[in-house]
Amino acid sequence: PLSIQIHPDVYNAYYLHKQNPTFYPDSYPKPEMALALTPFEALCGFLPSHEIIQHFHKYPEFAHVAGMVGRDNQDAFTAIQYLFSATDDIVAEGVQQLAARLASVKEPTDKEQLVLDLMKSYPGDVGVFAPFFMNHVRLMPGEALVIPPQEIHCYLTGEAVECMAPSDNVVRAGLTSKPRDVDTLLSLVRAEYRAPIILKPREEYGHPTLEPYFSLRRFECINENIVITKQGDPTILLVVEGSGFINGETTTTQVGDSWLMIDKECVCSGHMTIIAAQPCQG
Repeated sequence: PLSIQIHPDVYNAYYLHKQNPTFYPDSYPKPEMALALTPFEALCGFLPSHEIIQHFHKYPEFAHVAGMVGRDNQDAFTAIQYLFSATDDIVAEGVQQLAARLASVKEPTDKEQLVLDLMKSYPGDVGVFAPFFMNHVRLMPGEALVIPPQEIHCYLTGEAVECMAPSDNVVRAGLTSKPRDVDTLLSLVRAEYRAPIILKPREEYGHPTLEPYFSLRRFECINENIVITKQGDPTILLVVEGSGFINGETTTTQVGDSWLMIDKECVCSGHMTIIAAQPCQG
């Protein structure tokens, strides 16, 4: 899995870079969009508060690590802050006890199975509890998941084209061996429920939350020439399926090949699917 993380908005990216340029190497935000090439799963955003509370009641190990034992009136998102701030010993004990509980379940739910899978990859990590407080998203090929700034997320399985603004600013808090900055994540994260933004299959992908950063276009070349027109500068093309030729060149273009459009148009032939990424227009 990709680590549990957020990316700062414009203001906070500038602030973080100024305060700690080693950890946050630039002053730019990093909105993202993941376009699924295969069945793709992710965790994105917080569940509604009442669902998180239900999981505290159902899984006492989760409640214990989040400091919810005997505190039924505590706000769910406050409890999640407590969870991420728990000591390694408390987290490891809670994960171990939860593992023992789930091992006796003959038919685990989807969430329980996901927790068990995460335990295998990151035993003892606080992120193991994430399915109990984050939305589980499933994409089919052609669907896209929008990740606005400061939205907590974690990619799980599958292949996708990930398009993002030019930044290396990542604030991590779980499911990772890389450095974490829990305090910063908790201070910036969007601590409320919002349904994941999923774009259905279409020729062009874009969303207002990502403007003025980028949009994606999808082209299907099936044994006939197609013309791709540059709609922004820069425009980057990526072959995600099949093979063919670009502008009559003799070298075959294959899956994984990418190139920067220089001319206003390019002619593609063969049998391939191409994704074009460019800045939003308007």
